[in-house]
Amino acid sequence: MSNYGTIKTALATQLNTSSEVEVVYDNPPEVPFTPSAIIIPAIGNAVEYGDAMQRGLLQMFFTVTFLVQRFDLDNNVARLDPLIYGTSSVDQLLANDRTLGGVVSYARVTTCGDIGNIGYGDDIYLGVDFSVEVMVEP
Repeated sequence: MSNYGTIKTALATQLNTSSEVEVVYDNPPEVPFTPSAIIIPAIGNAVEYGDAMQRGLLQMFFTVTFLVQRFDLDNNVARLDPLIYGTSSVDQLLANDRTLGGVVSYARVTTCGDIGNIGYGDDIYLGVDFSVEVMVEP
């Protein structure tokens, strides 16, 4: 059984295969280096300890926020676009290894949203949020 920190690190490692970001943080940094991605437990239900499959699997939910600077808008929007759809998309990054190196049973992107200005700390960045669902054997 993997622990929560190991799962976040495995997710960060898989997302860090993107050529569109410099660093993927598995814990929120005080001030992010950009372009970067930040893995944050989902607001609301971060973990569901349901009775699915006789407690054979539990679900974890994360928000992965990709951030770039707002200056040079055309260039930075061009950095985010491939993450949303295509062969370099976040969905495809996870499809390349749904088990995150054997750490989880299954990982997938469920939605992409909040494209535009995103506040983080004291700054505003251009960014996009992805909802990621991870299934783990308890």
